[in-house]
Amino acid sequence: MNKKRGFTAAGLKAVAAFAMLADHAYKVFQPQLVGALQAFFHVDADGGQLLLLLFCGATSISFYIFAYFCGESCRYTRHRGRYLRNLFAFALLSELPFQLLLDIIQGEPLQVQWGLSNVMFTLLLGALACFGFDTLARQGKRGAGALFVLLCAGTAGALGTDYGAYGVAAVFICYFCEHPRQRLLALGAVIVLQYVMGVLAVDFFTYGYNGYALMETMILMAYALCALPLLSAYNGQRGRGWRYFFYIFYPAHIALLVCLYVCLETGR
Repeated sequence: MNKKRGFTAAGLKAVAAFAMLADHAYKVFQPQLVGALQAFFHVDADGGQLLLLLFCGATSISFYIFAYFCGESCRYTRHRGRYLRNLFAFALLSELPFQLLLDIIQGEPLQVQWGLSNVMFTLLLGALACFGFDTLARQGKRGAGALFVLLCAGTAGALGTDYGAYGVAAVFICYFCEHPRQRLLALGAVIVLQYVMGVLAVDFFTYGYNGYALMETMILMAYALCALPLLSAYNGQRGRGWRYFFYIFYPAHIALLVCLYVCLETGR
């Protein structure tokens, strides 16, 4: 059997998983990394932060790759209930370590707390939006389907899930757009909208103009858009891989980083 050129779904998900691990790792150890960059390049704290983003910002591609394949799964799966159950189960499993990770990133004391905000909940709401729209559209109720998608996006925003309403939109357009080129163009539009409206505009009206904040946002947006050429190389094949690996990887790598951080802090 001839292999098609390009990346399989499993290969692209592996790239996304590595990027996600690197993204969370550099955020956990951000103060130490910024300090090291300040000392090496003789810059202030803002300069160190900017350099860190230049070196590590490419990790922002991970979510959009997973969103793309979540939309793909919603289009082709014959086991919708099982797919939703898997997302929900691992979302619950991931929430406690995710909350501890947020405490570390935000410099807060570690607390055992609960929420509904990790990215698995975003993917779950995105999948619900896809399945709900499809069910209503088949009944000739596309308007009601569109409202259901907005409800799912609004729920993500209200819950404060990772990537929020924009994350749900990313999943849905990857399901809704059938042609690969249209899909990537629409995903690119969501990425730009997220950073311009969801980050840049909000920060500008809240805190006023800040040159470093503007540069940071533009760097992250440029890196996030790098997911598109990677996805354009998708060859349509599933590839080899354990079915539940990427489900398990998410809570496992977060728990590992939290444990590593606690061990290092305890050893000081």
